[in-house]
Formats: sequence, structure tokens, C-alpha cells
Amino acid sequence: MDFRRAKEQDINGLLNLLAQVLEIHHELRPDVFNKGVTKYTGDQLKEMINNDDNPIYVLLDGNKVIGHAFCKTRYPSLTHLMKPTKTLYIDDFVIDKDYRKKDFGKALFEYIVLEAKRLNYNNITLNVWSGNKSAIEFYEKMGLKPRSIVMEYELEYGV
Repeated sequence: MDFRRAKEQDINGLLNLLAQVLEIHHELRPDVFNKGVTKYTGDQLKEMINNDDNPIYVLLDGNKVIGHAFCKTRYPSLTHLMKPTKTLYIDDFVIDKDYRKKDFGKALFEYIVLEAKRLNYNNITLNVWSGNKSAIEFYEKMGLKPRSIVMEYELEYGV
């Protein structure tokens, strides 16, 4: 098991995991997520891989990408209201379906925490869909707690 920043050689593995996480989200919210697409294309990933403000971390089993975390650096937008903080936002976190429930997610998250500390971030945040119970339980075990809640009122179209 090895951790590092993503490289171009990881693009196919990243695309595979992006497809897996989209399938989870589509099953959870088919009204929101399309089936059979990925969040990014291979060309987009090629451009993203070397962006230091938005690091992509991978977990490897040999040469196989078995987990990833797409991260983004965020600063408060209302700086006159909020204290200056440097947040590492996890935009996408997934472990390959064949490796789940075996502490690989815990290991990847702990690696991200070490990286965030090394790079002088103040905190780590992420969003999780409310119906994704296993993800919520996992993040709670990792020590995350709700910071804010996004609420939704669904509207019917054509009414």
C-alpha cells in the first residue's frame, strides 16, 4: 500500500474510481446524477494532476489505483466576517469497491490529515449526501462532524 500525489499514469485508475463513485451517487439520487459518465475526462485529469492548490491523492496496491481523494484549497470568501483559514476541501473521496470495508479508506483519510498538517491547513471539510449512510458513518469514525447543513425543497417541473 502506497500513498502519493496522482500522476498521469494514474488517469485510467482515477477514471475507474470516478465511475464507481458516480454509480453510488446515481443509485442514491437518480434525480440529480446521470448514469454512465464521469465527473472529469482524461484530458481534464491531465491538466488537474499538477495543480498544487487542488491536489489529487491516490492510494495504490502495487500499480493499481485503489483509492483517491480530489482536494481543493479554499479560503473564506467573506474575509471581513470570518477569520482567515486555509481549508482542505475533499471534493471526491472513494475506495475501489473490491477494497471497501478493509480500512483502506481510513488509511487514505489519515494520509490526507498528515498532508493537510504538513501543508499548514487549518481544517478539512467535505460534503456528503444525506442518504449515503455508510459514508456518513465512515466520516464520523474519522472524527468529522457536521459544520453546516444544506437543506432541499424539491419542486415538480411543469406544474
